[in-house]
Amino acid sequence: MKYCNTCHVSVLGINQYCPLCFSKLSGTDAADISDAYPKMKESPRKYNLILRLFLFLSIAAGLICLLVNLLYWRGMLWSLIVITSILLLWETAGFMILSKKNIGWRLFAQMLATLIVLITVDAVTGWRAWSIGYLAPFVIIASSCAMTIILYIKRTKWREYMLFQFIIAINGFIPVLLYWCGLTDTLWPGAVGALYSLLSLVGMMIFFDKQFKNELKKRFHV
Repeated sequence: MKYCNTCHVSVLGINQYCPLCFSKLSGTDAADISDAYPKMKESPRKYNLILRLFLFLSIAAGLICLLVNLLYWRGMLWSLIVITSILLLWETAGFMILSKKNIGWRLFAQMLATLIVLITVDAVTGWRAWSIGYLAPFVIIASSCAMTIILYIKRTKWREYMLFQFIIAINGFIPVLLYWCGLTDTLWPGAVGALYSLLSLVGMMIFFDKQFKNELKKRFHV
């Protein structure tokens, strides 16, 4: 940067003389002067184009499968399996990976999305209740385990994740209730899930006694 000894001001650019008093400037040569303005980052048009292309291909694949399914009907709407699987992939990529929401909320949403896909596949293939009898309890257990690990790793932010741990644990009792309602004839996976959920709740009450109770009171206004 060049400097005017008469006006006592700094001058940017390639000028050799002060624009105020026209005195000879001293200082760094123009070649060494850094840019006065920061360089603007180019908009990620390339990535937006790729994202739009994948979105178009996903919609096209779903519609093509639906059309083929209807034209060559064999008594099963298998195209719904493809469509829900595509939606799960988009939900996983867009919500679980790219979203900036609370990781507990993202994990809970991912659990629900996975359960919806499993139930859809079960319903399309003749509904044998394996989705809610066998897989749903273990999906809930896996989500609860992941939430427990997050709570352990990020102990300083336990208030942000404890509520989701509580909600996921409560969901662990649903497969047992479905068994009692006669919607499934398999008990042991639901019983295992309910036991794990009960242990999770007991663990929170023991290790986060006052904090857990105060957080529930604050969240549910009781």
